[in-house]
Amino acid sequence: MDYKINDTFHISMEKDGSIVTNLISGKDDVTYKDTDKEYLILKNAHLTLGKKNVSKFTRDRMLKKIYEGLGLTEDQINDRLMQGDFYADNQDAMALANLENGIQLLMNFFTEFQVDLSIRFVDTLLRQADKKKYIINYFTLCDHPAHREIIAKLDSAEFDNILSMLKYKPEEQVNRHLKVYFGPAGTGKTTKACSESTICIVCSSDMTCKDLLQDFKFVDGKATFEKSALWLAIEEGKTITLDEINLLNRDTIQFLQGLTDGKESIDFLGNVIKIHPDFKVIGTMNLIVNGMTFPLSEPLVDRCSEIVEYKLKAKDIFKALVKESK
Repeated sequence: MDYKINDTFHISMEKDGSIVTNLISGKDDVTYKDTDKEYLILKNAHLTLGKKNVSKFTRDRMLKKIYEGLGLTEDQINDRLMQGDFYADNQDAMALANLENGIQLLMNFFTEFQVDLSIRFVDTLLRQADKKKYIINYFTLCDHPAHREIIAKLDSAEFDNILSMLKYKPEEQVNRHLKVYFGPAGTGKTTKACSESTICIVCSSDMTCKDLLQDFKFVDGKATFEKSALWLAIEEGKTITLDEINLLNRDTIQFLQGLTDGKESIDFLGNVIKIHPDFKVIGTMNLIVNGMTFPLSEPLVDRCSEIVEYKLKAKDIFKALVKESK
């Protein structure tokens, strides 16, 4: 594979798999035999093409050829095209001005849907590799009245232009304590969540914040309350799964909003509970059951650092039904 990027820069792969390029040095060729250098080289390709004012379409087309030459799969190529774009930094006044204009256009974009964007939403959006997917999941999860119209408009040239201006990752992350996995039963979302957490609590509509924070026990014939698994997770910085989180009642959801909004502590019945910075809640849920939608409240969705939809594919069902002979 030998590819000329422009009149100055080139990249090639030798028969032994080593990469030869002048992207790093700018003039002299450098040979890399360590594949860990691959990302650095291709990141510089993004930067170089960006400085040459090449359009995103042309840049991605050129980079795709490089990636294909390096033997990357289609999924790997798409992932790198999304994540490898060059970003604004605090020292680049022009890029920051472009970012501010992009945020204004983003706010204008959602005006017709009567959506007022929050700092939380924009901060989390800027951190997403697939920004369209985040927006789709966000408005689907809270079952916004206009979510279908919003999703349809994401395929417009207007929104693509906005995305090209949102190239910045804030230093301070606003949402850190909550993420949600949603999808039909049997998709593996709860199994995944439980593998990432210390304990799983199955939620119900009659569960109160007291139920979540206290364990009721009889000691020597007397009723006593002890710290629950959630209380200990909050203090010790552990991850806990709340299965069927969307079935919780309004008051308990509001409690979770306060617990995951970045506070350093909460007051519970006169007890000050310090919230460890590493504490996390993973909520799992079936959004649609028997044709009915059971969404999460938008303020809670707004606190999610990550929203992942799980879907069953034909091969997943096949593997579950057909056991391969040993």
